[in-house]
Amino acid sequence: MIGLALRGVANASANAGETGMRETLRFLDLPEAWVGVLIILPLTAGVAWIGYRREHLQPWARWTLVSLRFVALAILLGVLFRPVFVQRTEEVKPAEVIVLIDDSASMRRMDAYAGDDAAREALAHLAPRALGATTRLELAAAGIEGDLLPLLAEGAYEPRLFRFDEDTAPLPDLTGLTGRGRGTSLGDALSGSLAAHRGRHVTDVVIVSDGRSNGGSSPLDAARAAAASGIAVHTIVVGDTRPERNVLVQLVEIPEEVLEGDEIAVTARVIGRGSTDLGTVSVILEELDRSGAAARLLAEESARPDESGERVVFLAPPGAPERGRREHLDLGVGLPEQYSAIPSGLPLKNFFPDPGRGRRVRERLRIPPEAPVLGTVGRLTAVKDQRTLIAAAKILADRHPDLVV
Repeated sequence: MIGLALRGVANASANAGETGMRETLRFLDLPEAWVGVLIILPLTAGVAWIGYRREHLQPWARWTLVSLRFVALAILLGVLFRPVFVQRTEEVKPAEVIVLIDDSASMRRMDAYAGDDAAREALAHLAPRALGATTRLELAAAGIEGDLLPLLAEGAYEPRLFRFDEDTAPLPDLTGLTGRGRGTSLGDALSGSLAAHRGRHVTDVVIVSDGRSNGGSSPLDAARAAAASGIAVHTIVVGDTRPERNVLVQLVEIPEEVLEGDEIAVTARVIGRGSTDLGTVSVILEELDRSGAAARLLAEESARPDESGERVVFLAPPGAPERGRREHLDLGVGLPEQYSAIPSGLPLKNFFPDPGRGRRVRERLRIPPEAPVLGTVGRLTAVKDQRTLIAAAKILADRHPDLVV
C-alpha cells in the first residue's frame, strides 16, 4: 500500500529543480466585465462623440478626433484602474517524505511469530539472525534500509529520518537507533516533525512503530491535522500484532502503618489481558530481605484473571516480634530459635471486603448490581432488636425503592 501511495505522487517530484518566471499585466481596480462592456465603453464613446458633435468638420476629421479622444479617455481610465506588472516565479522542489522510527524500549522485544508462517516467510530476508532472536528495531532498520529508502529514491523523494520515544529528534543514520526510550509519544512525534518542516514540500509521512503509543497527544488527532494539510500518513507496524496473553497483578490497598506482631492485609487485583480464558493462576506474597531476595512465603491465593480484575486479599502472618525477642535475649532469656509468633485464633481474612465475592452473591440472589442491600448478622432474639431493623428498612424503602433487605 505504501509503495502504491508513494508512486502515485511520483509525478510531483519528477521535474524537481525546474524553474520558470512569468510576467503579466493586471488592473487592481478593474470592474466586472459586464460593467465595462455595458456601461464604461458606451459612456466613453458617447463623451468622445459629444465633444465634436456641433463642430463643422469633414466627416473623416470628426471621426479621427473622436477616435483620438476615445483613446485618451481609455488611457485615463486605464490609469485609474491601477495597472501593475506581476512577476511570478515558479520552482518545483523535490518532494520530501518524513520517516518516523519508534525508538522506545518496546522495540527491543523479539517476536517468534509462532503459528504465523506467512509473516515468518515475509520477514525472513530482513532478519540478520533467527527471527525469534531479532528485535523489532533490527527488523525495522533492515526494512527501511533495504526496502523503503530505495523505493523513495526511485520516486525522487528526499527522506527525512526522525527517531522518537518521549521526544523527537532528527536521525542522521539508522545506527543511531538504541531502543531505550521510556515512552512512546506517537502523536507528539507526528505533529512536532510536521511543525519543524512547515513551509517545505512535505507530501507524506511514514511511521514505523509497534503501535504502542502511551503518552503525549492523540495520534489520531495529529493524523487528522496532517490530512487536513494534504499530507498522507502511512503506517508500518513492526512486531506480532496478535493479542498477548498477560497477567497483571496490581496492588490496590496496603496499610500505611502496622504494629509489630500484627497480621497485614494486602489487597491486590489480578487482571488478565489478551484472552477471555486464562484459567486459574496462583498469586503469592513473599517477604524480601534487605538484598531483595525472597526470605519467606507469606501467603498464596488462587484467582481467575479477567479484564475487570479479580480482587485477592492476602493475610500476611506476623513475623517474630523482633523488639521483644531482642530485649529478652539481651536479658539472657532463652535462645533465638526458641522464639516464635502465635497468630490470632480469629480468622480475620473472612471479614475483609471482597467485591468479587459480593458480585457473585448478587448474581446468585439476582440482586441488581447498583441496588443497596441492608442486612444483619445475629441470632433471632429480642435483645438483637430486629424490630428496629424492620422499621428502619421501611423508612429506607420509601426513599430507595430498589432497596433489598
